[in-house]
Amino acid sequence: MNVDVVVDGVVHTVSPTAGDLVRLEREYGITAGSMDETTTSVEHVLFLAWAGLCRTGVVDRELSFDDFLDLADVPEAGHNMNPPIPPPPS
Repeated sequence: MNVDVVVDGVVHTVSPTAGDLVRLEREYGITAGSMDETTTSVEHVLFLAWAGLCRTGVVDRELSFDDFLDLADVPEAGHNMNPPIPPPPS
């Protein structure tokens, strides 16, 4: 799974970790395995980008998600969000 985001005019490709996905699930009460192009919002994509960029030190960990929204944008061609493949049914 990769997420593309523009910060200060630079496109960053973020590869969210399991921890980033758990943070998304906790914040929004969703299941990452259920995400696809029809159910994933721009907010979810930007949250994953923010979590990954904070984790890797590209943006300051003290930067709130709301403040990140003032710095970030999706690439002109739209966001790249390759959703995770859901696990097989039990």
